[in-house]
Amino acid sequence: MLHLLTASPFTKRLSCVKFNMMINTLNETDLHRAIKTLYLVQEEGSKPEAAVRQYIADILRPDGSIVEVQTGSLAHLKPKLTAYMEEKRRVKVVYPLVKEKYIETLKADGKITRKKSPKKQNLYSAFGELTALAPLLANRLLTIDILEVTVTEERKITDEPVQTTNQRRRWKKNWLKTGKRLDSICTSRSFCGKKDWLTLLPKGIRQFTVDECLALLREKEPRLTRNEVSLMLWVFLHAGFLSREKAGRAYQYQRKGGRVKS
Repeated sequence: MLHLLTASPFTKRLSCVKFNMMINTLNETDLHRAIKTLYLVQEEGSKPEAAVRQYIADILRPDGSIVEVQTGSLAHLKPKLTAYMEEKRRVKVVYPLVKEKYIETLKADGKITRKKSPKKQNLYSAFGELTALAPLLANRLLTIDILEVTVTEERKITDEPVQTTNQRRRWKKNWLKTGKRLDSICTSRSFCGKKDWLTLLPKGIRQFTVDECLALLREKEPRLTRNEVSLMLWVFLHAGFLSREKAGRAYQYQRKGGRVKS
């Protein structure tokens, strides 16, 4: 059974979830299916894979609101989200970030090895994907749940170096990824509108450069990179949450006042 490390809205009902439930989906990964199942059981009467306009929504709530689980590029969701919100539907996007990853490899002799990947993500890593959705973040019809998760990536050794089906490898390797499964949800954060998103900035500052913002945030997130902070400020700028002007060789960012209309 999936183990949740922290309390969340669906914890109490988790014991009732069967992850092998049959849902009529196409090209759905185990990770996507597990998270969708968790959100599906939150509200009785919710329908999976429901037709809404020209799209298929992951989950349609009885009140007409929609849940979309996205384990890949968030940019692909933009036309979908825009169409839903044009109908004044509330939309929740669920985006998992891999805080910890383990790799299980099936060898030719049938043995399975397991190791921990050195790659890690944090809450601020999401902004690399959120650039495409920046113009939508101020709309209070849109909520984004960011989950920090632990996953296991499943691999299979091949007889010779091979390319992936999507042709993304620069060099061929002697293994293929066969799946990715959800082990645990470490934390979850929900963001809806300007006020929620700006909680990710350091408290008490209204004007700052990228480096000043980075220095303050690193007091709690020592591994935070300059690129992650720079992307966050870019997203907030294009969402209309911040303004900026040139100050010497650097940009000076400033919080915009006033309330954001939904």
